Amino acid sequence: RDHGIRSYNDYRALCNLKRASSFDDLSREVPPEVIVRFKRIYTTVDDIDLFPGGMSERPVQGGLVGPTFACIIGIQFRQLRKCDRFWYENEDQGVRFTEAQLGEIRKATLAKLLCENMDVASDIQRAALDQPSDFLNPRVPCRSLPEIDLTAWRETSQGCQIGGRSVAVGGSGFPTPCTSCVCTAE
Repeated sequence: RDHGIRSYNDYRALCNLKRASSFDDLSREVPPEVIVRFKRIYTTVDDIDLFPGGMSERPVQGGLVGPTFACIIGIQFRQLRKCDRFWYENEDQGVRFTEAQLGEIRKATLAKLLCENMDVASDIQRAALDQPSDFLNPRVPCRSLPEIDLTAWRETSQGCQIGGRSVAVGGSGFPTPCTSCVCTAE
């Protein structure tokens, strides 16, 4: 293996696909003409490298890649999201957005962003990077796209600043890793 990456068959197993014991076991995911080529190139099904194996799979429904690469991308995204303390839906109380803020963030679309930055914004398809379609992706007036209400980020005068963060009365914060402070109305 050139890059120390395990075989395509190993990744199939990782992704809960049936581990292939013969080239013909790939027939559900890989077209027959590709299987013929694999048989000429590789001695056994365990010799198939990840990239040619994954790229040879038929795409999953609604996707651009087959089941093995879809699985790998899903695992990677889940790990990035879970371990990124700045991910906007993070559950860490020290850095998370309020429910009101999350509601406003979820209104944001690329279509609205493009409308707000075009010289002449009249209409745009809802999924901005997809082809417009009267049925699946209709063009809509820019003014009909939801606006983000920034008042969800307005700080109230009630509360405290603890460790550089606004904390509501009754809430607590950590100015240092070993010190906890509670905000009181006094």
